[in-house]
Order: sequence, then structure tokens, then C-alpha cells
Amino acid sequence: QFDYSQTSDFQDISIAQDASIDVSATDAGVISLQGNQITLQEGSALLAQITGNGSGNININATTGLQVIGENVRRRTNGSPTMPTSIFIEVASTGTGTNSSLLTVNAPQIDLSDGAQIGLTMAGQGEAGNVNILSQRINSDGISNVGPSSIFTTVAPLHNTSSDAAGGDLTITATEQFNITGGAQIAANTFGPGSGGNLIINPQIETAGNISITGFAT
Repeated sequence: QFDYSQTSDFQDISIAQDASIDVSATDAGVISLQGNQITLQEGSALLAQITGNGSGNININATTGLQVIGENVRRRTNGSPTMPTSIFIEVASTGTGTNSSLLTVNAPQIDLSDGAQIGLTMAGQGEAGNVNILSQRINSDGISNVGPSSIFTTVAPLHNTSSDAAGGDLTITATEQFNITGGAQIAANTFGPGSGGNLIINPQIETAGNISITGFAT
């Protein structure tokens, strides 16, 4: 943990070339990124997976913007698959959520493209936690071979999800512009026996907020 109280000039952060920051554990840890322009690309990921009883936290604060650039998932030379470019918390099939996981993104502009993902998944039991997105402008566009660019909370379909599992709430506040194009998705859903969370979008209309949902992808 770092003390930023005396710091006013943050530099850029770039995470690329299949890199990852991973705090997965029985009770997962915390990832905090504070920078000017923060970019994830080329199958890189921030990951907090809960495999026991606990929670995980990811906090992103960008002075200028967050850009998450997806790509098609491929096989490495050893045969293992790469990950989608993603910022991701998951209650694993062996895990129990305590409703205290939190994924927070605060940036003036957020751009997702080519299947990039920001989300929270419940694949076990208990309560997942929440995702909070705060930005002036959000643009989510396009797909990859594993799915659409998306901001989501979801209950997984094929894991050990129990009937009393609860997916997380997704709250998005976009004070100026919120664009979903080219097959991208915003979702709080369930594909399993557990209940999905709430999707709350605050466009802040008093400041000329605008939501645009256009286009499609095959």
C-alpha cells in the first residue's frame, strides 16, 4: 500500500504481452492501480479469484483514462489458452462469497474494445459483491472469439453455483456519454440457479448525459 497524499503527477501504466497481476487465493487480495492513462492489452489481465471463503478487491483510478483492448484468445506454444484482456473478480466453484468483493473503476474516460471485459462472476455460493463504474465518458465496442466487450456481473452456468448464490450489483455512472456499439454488452445476469444482481445506470441527465446503444456483431 502506498501513500499518494503528496503526489499530484501520476505517470502512465501499460500492462501488455499476456501479462497479469493476480491476487487469487482462498481469500483473495487487493489490486490497486493509480495512474494517468492506464492501458491493458494483448491478453493481459487483473485477476482476483476467491477459491475459499472470502472476497477480492480491484481498484482502478486513472487521471486521464482507462483503455482495455481485447484480442482473440489463442493457444500458447505449450497448448494452454491465453486469457481475454480483462479486469476480473470471480468467486470460484470452490468458493463462498461474503458480499464484500468490490471492483471499482474511476476514470474520466473508459474505452473497451475487441472483446475486452470488466466484471464479477459468481461460480460458487454465497454473495458475489459489487461493481461500481464512475466516468464522464464510457465507450464499449466490438467482440472477440470469446465474446463481446462487456462490463458485467454474472452467475456462471456450468460451475458449482448453488441455488442460493447471488450475483453482484453493477452500478454505472456516466456523467456525459455512454456508448455501447458493435455487439458490446452491459449486463447483470444469471445463467445458473442463483439470482442475478441489479443493473443501475445513472446517466446524470442534468449534465447533458446521453446513452447510445447501436450496431451488432455476428
